[in-house]
Amino acid sequence: MNATNHDTEAKLGKFIELIKAEAPDTQLELELLHLPPIICAVTEHLMPAIHGKRQTLVTNLAPELPPIRADSLRLEQILLNLLSYASQNTPAGEHISISANQQEDFVLIDIHYGKPATLPEEQCGICHLFHEPRRDDTSSTCDENLNFVLCKYFVELHGGVIQAKKGGNKNNAFSVFFPLQLQQRHAPS
Repeated sequence: MNATNHDTEAKLGKFIELIKAEAPDTQLELELLHLPPIICAVTEHLMPAIHGKRQTLVTNLAPELPPIRADSLRLEQILLNLLSYASQNTPAGEHISISANQQEDFVLIDIHYGKPATLPEEQCGICHLFHEPRRDDTSSTCDENLNFVLCKYFVELHGGVIQAKKGGNKNNAFSVFFPLQLQQRHAPS
């Protein structure tokens, strides 16, 4: 691991600890929310940028998706950050997809983007922030890292889990698990 990667990780780690220390009693304004209208509002907001890159956005929302208890502003912020990152890291003319469905006691939101086997340097080191295996050739110089640290913080505040999955034979993906009831749990396998 090079010194720049280590410095960036250390700074981001200190930043999230600062957030937790300064706002240990961060209050979420929880309400019972239906995801489809929120996802639609976020995607409509991002459509000009997505169309500007000649990208397509596909939504696939389960018809009987149960509501979740969440803070609507934080949920919108999480989705905006993740979908914006997906668009920025997807080549022109390619596809981005967002899906939502129930898995056990969670609602799973999946965002797939980019081309298969995106190079680690194109990932800007995001995946290691979400406890995925670290590779020495990963660069973490992107300014967007801060947005992901905040997403992770807000998802965990809701009792959820966020995962980043890199390339391979599939597109890159973010998986966000929101519990149907607010309590700390581990994401299903």
